[in-house]
Amino acid sequence: MRRNVVWKAVVGVAVMAVATVCATGSGNAQQEEPFKRSAVARQSVSVQAVAAQVDDLWRSKAQWAGEYADDIATIHPDHGQLMVLVKDHVDEIHDRVPSALRPYVSVARGHVELTAGSPSSDRGGWTAGNHIESWNALGKRSGCTAGFAWKSWATGAVLGSTALHCYQGTNPWIEWYHDGRHFGTRTQAGTAVNNDVLLLRPAPNTSFNATTWVWLSGGGFSERTVTTATPNKLGEVVAFYGMTSGGGSGTIGSTAWNGRTGLIWADSTQAQPGDSGGPVYRTTASGTVDARGTVHGRTVHDSNGNGQTDPGEVTGMVFVDAAYTSADLRASIYTG
Repeated sequence: MRRNVVWKAVVGVAVMAVATVCATGSGNAQQEEPFKRSAVARQSVSVQAVAAQVDDLWRSKAQWAGEYADDIATIHPDHGQLMVLVKDHVDEIHDRVPSALRPYVSVARGHVELTAGSPSSDRGGWTAGNHIESWNALGKRSGCTAGFAWKSWATGAVLGSTALHCYQGTNPWIEWYHDGRHFGTRTQAGTAVNNDVLLLRPAPNTSFNATTWVWLSGGGFSERTVTTATPNKLGEVVAFYGMTSGGGSGTIGSTAWNGRTGLIWADSTQAQPGDSGGPVYRTTASGTVDARGTVHGRTVHDSNGNGQTDPGEVTGMVFVDAAYTSADLRASIYTG
């Protein structure tokens, strides 16, 4: 029986979720353990080499997977191996993986899920990481996390942000609130294909600060000043802050997730629905923040096949690179 993995995104009530399914292989003379991985060997290569193999396998999926290529939801690094999450046809896809890579590849049912915030009260010089919510014309609620502040190149205005998928829909969410107070209004949306970022104009008599809540590994959170924004690199450890989870950290395993420019994958397993839009960062030696991006979603392995994301099933987080957002929205991270 092989393990399947899936990638999902989390927005508000139910946006970011990843599921996995397991399928029983046919023709096995010996019974296998439930959810056992089909490959156990480890690659003794660099993180750069693994990332390159992920990219090559994704780009060539039409060739090696044939008619099953559309069932492949995502491919990402997995502790020196490659994890292929698929919607269906686990055994068939596993058997078509190039023979040279097959010992290092696990195929499982899964998907990608979006992750649709923060201390419960803020003073209204708004801080990144705040939980925010909105109600649309149909009375439906969306809850997400506020991202970094941005400064427009054209006007010099300082704007807030969250994930664009928190806004989208036939009846989109325009006005956003924090702890019952007006937070901001939708003003500009990303237009580049992978720029899942929405900019917000501050509510009257408020503003967005060059600060963010950061996750503390020992528990809790702290407010820090954002002083810089630098490029993301393979093998770096990044952290994030989210409304639901409180945040987490992980190592960057791909700087163009599944060939998608602007999207970065890290093996952070803490992201939960409601974290979408939250700040991704590194802290500096002086305790300030180096901005890196915006939480987009998470990859999930539905190991028990129940169609839900249960504890222990999240395999990583996907975020939008701040440099990619900057080029598309013509704005820079607002720093103090």
